[in-house]
Amino acid sequence: SLTNVTIQAGTEAIGDGFFQGCTGLTTIDIPGSVRRIGAKAFYGCTGFVYIDIPEGVTTIGSQAFANCSQAMTITIPKSLTSIASNAFSGCTSLNKPVVKIISSGLRADDSTIMDVVYKVTAPTSTVKVRVLAFEDGTRSFAKVIRPETFVDGTASSVGDAITADEAHTISWKISADWQAKIAKVRLDVFVVSDDILPLKLMTIPGMATHPETLQVSYNEMSDSDVIGALFWLYANGDIGLTLENGVLKSGSTRLAWPSNNSMSISKYDSLRYIYGKMGFRLLEGDELDYVNAATKKNLPAPSVKQFAVRTLTGNGSN
Repeated sequence: SLTNVTIQAGTEAIGDGFFQGCTGLTTIDIPGSVRRIGAKAFYGCTGFVYIDIPEGVTTIGSQAFANCSQAMTITIPKSLTSIASNAFSGCTSLNKPVVKIISSGLRADDSTIMDVVYKVTAPTSTVKVRVLAFEDGTRSFAKVIRPETFVDGTASSVGDAITADEAHTISWKISADWQAKIAKVRLDVFVVSDDILPLKLMTIPGMATHPETLQVSYNEMSDSDVIGALFWLYANGDIGLTLENGVLKSGSTRLAWPSNNSMSISKYDSLRYIYGKMGFRLLEGDELDYVNAATKKNLPAPSVKQFAVRTLTGNGSN
């Protein structure tokens, strides 16, 4: 249940396995006095999005941050002299675009307008940006608002060709889109580089027995990946989605719904819908058998809902 930690100044080392498996840990303040981060010190801390290692650290041990699967950005200090080759193994979210909110607040002279300044760090020069607002700051489809009214020319800060590594301002006229108490709302920025989901892809050339060229995704998707993609599609005004009493649906199929002050998803149905928007289909049945035989990847049958395939050439191409 640990979520935030501040390590006392003067501490010189974080011991082996010290925070291993603290999946709720989202932020940690490491002082400049720390010289060594031990083996598996933060192994499996899946709550990390940013990992900021301060100047002064010289040694990072084996698997120190391994399987921090949601970590998108890692800051490495110049002082580092020794780092294990597997220190960040399993950090599958690295190189995704990351949003940093520089400032956010209501205008002093007009409390019906919220100004948000953000910057995106991404592996590409431009990114696609959408925004959603959430009542009471709760990230849920039961609390979502889709902003549409932007002032002072800031609508250009939301779109398909937003420059990365540069500050952008969004000025949302809250009162035009939402009539509840203005002070209880938060604006969130959603960003993608290319695809809605972060796919790792391989291509299987056509063969005599299977002439179509296939492109296959082989990385598993976390719940947060799926939820983020659903928010993105909703923010984009996807006409295939409906929202009723906090339940997001595709036709009559429930994709996401409120549950105990959080949100539940049907991962299989959600991925089927999201992959379809990306021109993919779920990899299962005979196609899964063929892909495993052709690639020796041994993608596990119990997790077929994680993987996708699309036809690049031949009959039935997408």
